[in-house]
Amino acid sequence: METVRFIERVRTEAGLPPASFVDSGLVADQSHRIDNLILDLGKRYACEELTAGPLPVDTPLKDLSLFFLWIPDGEGEQIGKAPLPQDFLRLGSLRMDSWDFTLTTLLTPSESAWKLRHSQVSSLAGNSRRPQGYLLPGADGLQLEIRSCRNAGERIAEGCYAASPDFSDEDIKGVGRETIEKVISRVADYLRNFP
Repeated sequence: METVRFIERVRTEAGLPPASFVDSGLVADQSHRIDNLILDLGKRYACEELTAGPLPVDTPLKDLSLFFLWIPDGEGEQIGKAPLPQDFLRLGSLRMDSWDFTLTTLLTPSESAWKLRHSQVSSLAGNSRRPQGYLLPGADGLQLEIRSCRNAGERIAEGCYAASPDFSDEDIKGVGRETIEKVISRVADYLRNFP
């Protein structure tokens, strides 16, 4: 969707006059600030919609191509670590060559299962029959840790991710129609109830 069209849809649903009705001076400055607020809220709400619950079916996904550093886990399998793309928001799917299982979620430090990452019981921490993926904060951004693979140097058989929405260009990127419609309603509701 075009950014201008998104702003106009939100303004209409919120009961605000279109930006084209604004003359100049102080009123134009206030209108410009409202448009910036609409875009900022749009991005925030889009991120919330894309990370809460199941990934909407129409979400555009990007190929996940990673280069892993492999570390032996002490039980004959390998732990892989790789930096994630800067625009990474959420995993769509990940399956390595030796896996029969496809990951669709990653564990984060805020989840109770995160503590199992260093479990001595490999089936809890993850193994090639039942792999686990962990999202790690790093100095240069997010990192993916997978536990575990049979061989060092394994490749991704299938991998995709949802990118962080981009509301900065002429077109909004990384958000499907279903999510955009929810975001328009949420932003308009916020503006209607703004003090």
